[in-house]
Amino acid sequence: MDDSGRGRSALEFSEQLGYIVDNTGWMPRLNGRVLGLILVSDEPLSQADLAERLQTSSGAISTAIRILLEKGLLEHVSGPLSRRKYFRVPSSAWFAIHEDSLRTVHRYQEIAERALESLEAGGTVEGNLNRMRDYFARVEQCYRDAYPTRAASGNVYPVDGGV
Repeated sequence: MDDSGRGRSALEFSEQLGYIVDNTGWMPRLNGRVLGLILVSDEPLSQADLAERLQTSSGAISTAIRILLEKGLLEHVSGPLSRRKYFRVPSSAWFAIHEDSLRTVHRYQEIAERALESLEAGGTVEGNLNRMRDYFARVEQCYRDAYPTRAASGNVYPVDGGV
């Protein structure tokens, strides 16, 4: 990346996003760095572009790209007169994060429910598990209220397709 202020700022943003996703345990740091750099790029970037700018191996970039594609945070695009694959952030990326978060919240709720059933707990333990289950049920409802969904399909993307 060039030494311009914008280039340095883009790398700083990329690093900051990498730290956030790593510190929250959501994704490895490199995934956040890749996502961050693509977010602040005017044009789609190739795997080679990313490896060069982030000074990281092509193999590590490939793994990060695969995970970001699976999470719906990146998409392939064709490059001009090139067989290389280029990547950009799709407009639905933030809803992919919403969907991922909703799945996690639901898992917390389910584990509390299963523990209530299998432990046949009473007293303090039952109270703790009920509060956990109920808390995550409220969080799940907040997520669902934030974006009306196509309930039948379980799809958390807004009915109108965008924000």
